Amino acid sequence: MWEISNTSQAVSFLYSIILGIIYALFYDFFRAVRIVKHHTAFSVFLQDLFYFFITAIVTFIYLLALTNGEIRAYVLVGILIGFLLFIFTISKYYIIALTFVLKLIFKFINLILKGFYIIIGKLDYLITIFLKNTLKCFKKGLKRLITLLYTNRKSI
Repeated sequence: MWEISNTSQAVSFLYSIILGIIYALFYDFFRAVRIVKHHTAFSVFLQDLFYFFITAIVTFIYLLALTNGEIRAYVLVGILIGFLLFIFTISKYYIIALTFVLKLIFKFINLILKGFYIIIGKLDYLITIFLKNTLKCFKKGLKRLITLLYTNRKSI
């Protein structure tokens, strides 16, 4: 077992608070996306699973890097303090700003997709006209070929 000095404990506690704030930012991103785009209960469940999976992996890596893999209470308390500190102070304003930005992004994406759908629709129309005309030509050519075959057959 290796020893951790008081200064390294204080530094890792402060880093834990910062990590908790990062977790709150990540969680508020999901909350803002849910405000902008309405989701089903199943998709919210999957988003929550994804959030907890990512935070668990990051916390595990953080504990490996700072405390050599040992679970220390001050690290977990620091993460909780950072998370709650952000949620109860800045989160409201962060979500307002983030929903505004996400709405703009989604409008821009919808505008691009609308233009893309219009172009695809026009290309589809042109391709169907082209295929119809080529099918008509093939039918005419096949009718002539069939009559030619039958007329040659009768003459033999």
